[in-house]
Amino acid sequence: MNNKEYCNDCPYCSKEVQENIHTKNFKCVYSTDKRVIRLKVFENEKVEIPFWCPKKKTQKTSMLDEEQQKRWEASRLKYEAEKRWREIAGKIAWTDLKEGERYHCPPSPFHGRMDIEIEALYPGSLKARVIDEDRLVWLYKTDESYKFMSLLKSSNHGHH
Repeated sequence: MNNKEYCNDCPYCSKEVQENIHTKNFKCVYSTDKRVIRLKVFENEKVEIPFWCPKKKTQKTSMLDEEQQKRWEASRLKYEAEKRWREIAGKIAWTDLKEGERYHCPPSPFHGRMDIEIEALYPGSLKARVIDEDRLVWLYKTDESYKFMSLLKSSNHGHH
């Protein structure tokens, strides 16, 4: 029973011819980084599929591959979320923000929920202090993390 699979028949197997040598280098081009399967393969030699073959269905990949997959997926979702976030119309414009004012920030793809006081406003960013944690945070105009902030009704109405 010869139902063994070989790289020879695989569409992802790139058989690189070498100068002046009658052998070929077999490389797997399944993913972007080519991986050597076997070097110096003779004309009629059958190359067995390596244990790491990406096409093996039942194959349990190493943790690293799974990790990388997870990370890639996470960064793709993060990118999607940020992209959708930027497409939503906000409630407050960058030009409405004022130094010294306090704002409530609902959670965004960039920050968690927080109350801040703006310490410095620049054309593309602002520096603020998170009120109850006494830490600094930077918000950027381009990621639009500010656009659902609302002015905190603070106690500085008595200072007029």
